[in-house]
Amino acid sequence: MSVNSFEDLKAHAGHKITCITYGKPAENAAVECETCNEVLLDFDKNKEKERR
Repeated sequence: MSVNSFEDLKAHAGHKITCITYGKPAENAAVECETCNEVLLDFDKNKEKERR
């Protein structure tokens, strides 16, 4: 993940942001800045299950 602070996220204000999944069935979900071609935040499905 590349966003770790307010300033990191603020740098993408006004950019085209999208949420996308990867895999069939989906195993990863990510919030991406299409303007910068950068992943802002992502989570793997299996890791989410391990946290619970």
